[in-house]
Amino acid sequence: MNSAKVLGIWTSKCQSCPGLNSQEAMLTGPAQLEIGAAKLFSWRALAVVHAYSLLLAAPVVSAALAMTLIGFDWASLLLPFAAFGVTILFLPLGFGNPHISRLVRRLRAETENGQDGWVVQLTLWPRIRTGLRAAIEDADDIGWLIINDSGVVFAGDSVKLSVPAIQIAEVQLVNVGMRGLFVYGHRIRVSVTGLREVTAMEFAERSSWWLPGSRRTTRRLFEGMRGRACRMTT
Repeated sequence: MNSAKVLGIWTSKCQSCPGLNSQEAMLTGPAQLEIGAAKLFSWRALAVVHAYSLLLAAPVVSAALAMTLIGFDWASLLLPFAAFGVTILFLPLGFGNPHISRLVRRLRAETENGQDGWVVQLTLWPRIRTGLRAAIEDADDIGWLIINDSGVVFAGDSVKLSVPAIQIAEVQLVNVGMRGLFVYGHRIRVSVTGLREVTAMEFAERSSWWLPGSRRTTRRLFEGMRGRACRMTT
């Protein structure tokens, strides 16, 4: 997915990190990536997630019916704009976030992972999904993201990922572009070193039902991620 705008960049020199001395950095170990077969985030799950987009048509259909019933007047002309506003407000709901949250919480229960974290989707660069699936779905996986003192850990359906802070080279906020009508909450792009052929990964929160909540969650997630990057400069 092409990003329309980069909002902030924090670059890591990766030789020393605030809050991590050399021994602590060594104890974190190298970045690790494991990729397996998808279990919960299957084609069936994708169908359910995309079916949620039909909910976004409800305000538009309601507005059209209301205009038919009340007839044409100046007040009725405001109904399409109101319907569009409601649709924008609940974009996260239309993106299937409720179902994604249920899948991730089920995954978390199965792995007995009780650590606090975030419900997110993960996209790796280069992509690990190809073909039709990559064309209709921009998430490579969904899972539970944990940000701790040493770095970040992602426990997903098919991807297990851990990156120590010393290997985080760059953290960016990027706009999702046309997919989110340029108003949806941003994604967090993390550039890493030493992770096989993967050069970057993008995280997007998937727990919110409406736009303001999504933006607040993304901001908190970004601040947490930024706080783990090595020797940050603006």
